[in-house]
Amino acid sequence: MAPWINASHNPNIWLVLSMSIAGLFSIGTSVPPFTYSQEDIFRKAGYRSKAIQRIFAGAGISKRHMCVEPSDTVQTDPQWFSNHYCKWAILLGAQAARQALEQAGLEGPEIDYLVATSCTGYLCPGISQRLAKELGLSPRAKTANLVGMGCNAAVPALERAKEFAEQHPGQIALVVCVEISSAAYWIDDQDLESAVGTAIFSDGAAAAIVQASDENQLFSIGKPVFILEKFETYSNRESIGKMGFYNEQGRLKILLSKDIPDDVLPLIKTVIEGLLKEHRLTFPDIHHWIIHPGGRKILEYLDQELHLGNRLQASRNVLSQFGNMSSATVLFVAKEQIQSRLSERLPKQEKDADYGVVMAMGPGLTVERGLDTVH
Repeated sequence: MAPWINASHNPNIWLVLSMSIAGLFSIGTSVPPFTYSQEDIFRKAGYRSKAIQRIFAGAGISKRHMCVEPSDTVQTDPQWFSNHYCKWAILLGAQAARQALEQAGLEGPEIDYLVATSCTGYLCPGISQRLAKELGLSPRAKTANLVGMGCNAAVPALERAKEFAEQHPGQIALVVCVEISSAAYWIDDQDLESAVGTAIFSDGAAAAIVQASDENQLFSIGKPVFILEKFETYSNRESIGKMGFYNEQGRLKILLSKDIPDDVLPLIKTVIEGLLKEHRLTFPDIHHWIIHPGGRKILEYLDQELHLGNRLQASRNVLSQFGNMSSATVLFVAKEQIQSRLSERLPKQEKDADYGVVMAMGPGLTVERGLDTVH
């Protein structure tokens, strides 16, 4: 989980910072042009099992986007999957990045560092170098790839961008998270584990612009939407073999144990309660909850156990309208929070500070957490 601070309520926040601090300035998103209902994908994948049909129907998803044209079917040839991933990862990643750049009033050559995440395919040179070419980055721009981290990868990517930005005040970092889950679908009418993956995971990309300022150099690209500060990670590696991908017959096959909800949900609660205790806060003190919607059960658990109510609405909306896009998803939730201005509808707090929490969970099992404030 990483920290996010909403700075929208204070138009002067970027003028009064007294130390090096990183701000997030824009979020761009992209999905393929082909939209499907759960029933559409169930049929397109060729499933016939009633049990799998119930999994699709109960996923809490109204529609998803998939990089497969309506006239095509999901393939089984490993070479098709490899080509499919390469084509669409660069296309969607570049679209999300251009949107984030445009919102921040930037162009590709102004980016000094690009870090990309993905777990649904493999490329060498990696996505970051290919996107750098597509976006026209300078030959001196630095790039990095976080490969295989899964749904939580956006958070360490933002942490890498924050570290770079704070070490190079005024320079600009770009984070791109892109997942082509349809390049890792495994269709087997007898395999409920892989069917769950096909039922919830979808295609999409998200990007974010990060810059740091210090007392001698103000932010040069305007007002940050969020301030990034403290990042923390917690992993339960006893469950390392219960979630992820492995290679079978020349392509990726999802590993998604039925034990995952029982393992990860109590861990989430423990991590959040530990964060609040550490900072002497209570749940009502947190204005913004940006939670990766790993699935319907996770959101229901958080609502029941932590009584978050409408504070999870952005996560619910993203799951319903887009499905689980792995690493890109939490940035979709952040964008939804910004657009809905949910925080303005929450009761005003007596504290001087505005608190925010973002959380993403993924293979490991790993939960990323954080907290930040604006006074």
